[in-house]
Amino acid sequence: MRAATALAVAGAAAAALMAVAHLGIDLPLLPTVGAGRAVPPAAAAFAVGTALFALTAAGLARAKPWSWPLGLTVNALTVVACAMPYRGPASAAGIVMSSAGIALLLTPSARRTIMGSPAP
Repeated sequence: MRAATALAVAGAAAAALMAVAHLGIDLPLLPTVGAGRAVPPAAAAFAVGTALFALTAAGLARAKPWSWPLGLTVNALTVVACAMPYRGPASAAGIVMSSAGIALLLTPSARRTIMGSPAP
């Protein structure tokens, strides 16, 4: 579960950085992955992603049953959002990280640990 929690924390951090980048704030490295200008709707979407990934990480760290479906949903939405529209290396990183999160959460041991029941 530590790996899934770590990926959720990394997802929250990445989404937070992307939110800042889409606010039009100049930070090292961010202009190369962000819009390079303020895009408030994208910044808001990344802020929501930050909160959802952080909530997922907190739930996974405590093995809360609700964190399993939340983690799958947040990671699946992230894969779709990164794929359409695809924006290069930043999108690829999001797809890889979230796909890894899904793969970890779908293991029988993860489901058993979080849900407290036998995996199907």
